[in-house]
Amino acid sequence: MKAITRMELSRAIKNKYFYFAITIGIGITLWHYFRYSCILAESIYKVYKGTMAATYLEKVTYGVPVVEAWIGTRSIGYNIYFFIMPLLCAIPYGISLCIDKKSGYINNITTRVDKKKYYKAKLSAVFLSGGAVAVIPLIFNLLLCMCTLPIMFPLASSMLFPVSTVSVFGDLFYSHTFLYILIYLLFDFIFFGLLNCLCIVMTYFEDNRFAVVLSPFIIYFAVHVFCSWGLGKGDYSPMVYTFFPKFHTQNAGIILAQLLILLVLALLTIRGSKHDTI
Repeated sequence: MKAITRMELSRAIKNKYFYFAITIGIGITLWHYFRYSCILAESIYKVYKGTMAATYLEKVTYGVPVVEAWIGTRSIGYNIYFFIMPLLCAIPYGISLCIDKKSGYINNITTRVDKKKYYKAKLSAVFLSGGAVAVIPLIFNLLLCMCTLPIMFPLASSMLFPVSTVSVFGDLFYSHTFLYILIYLLFDFIFFGLLNCLCIVMTYFEDNRFAVVLSPFIIYFAVHVFCSWGLGKGDYSPMVYTFFPKFHTQNAGIILAQLLILLVLALLTIRGSKHDTI
């Protein structure tokens, strides 16, 4: 089991499409950085140097810096990032099962490894590669902001930050900021990893590569349209709550139910592997 899992992870990560997806994600976060964070850093520097009126002095005093300027809490750029993310996550390894079936590779590997173990390894690789593509650009943006902006901690009474008391772990944001960011990254890793597993589910019904790689994005966007325009509850949409400041405590039950559905669908692929015709 360990050997096949290592092999699948190696195939998922050591390929040009994984680096391509990471590069596109980092490109979006760089656009955010130069569009907002860098300008803020320059303005703060000028205030400290005395060459600019203290436009940002209030923010500097209350510690606006990294925790407010990175893409994870600042709305500039996040809508593009989280809109395209399901597609980026699927590009590196989402169609691997489909390719393995068409090439006959799966017939070769399952003569030496139990089919169920192969599917478990495949599912793990798809999950981990999808989660990694989602969070690595966020971590890059956070580190870049930490290099150019002062690391201060937010003050709730300043009312300068997008995280409020109705946000999940809102109190943690102000008391243990970096623990909040860690939970934020972990949540997005799990969500986009599970969403990426829909590629495996779709392979049971469709052998077209484009249909398989687009399936997580199509479902993701369809849920967004249904929640936003059908139900009038935009906060239920994964395109909204994956931006953690908009993950409200009152919606936690609905959001966790969505995660549970994704988890069940992913686990059913392992159970269904027994009946899968290769």
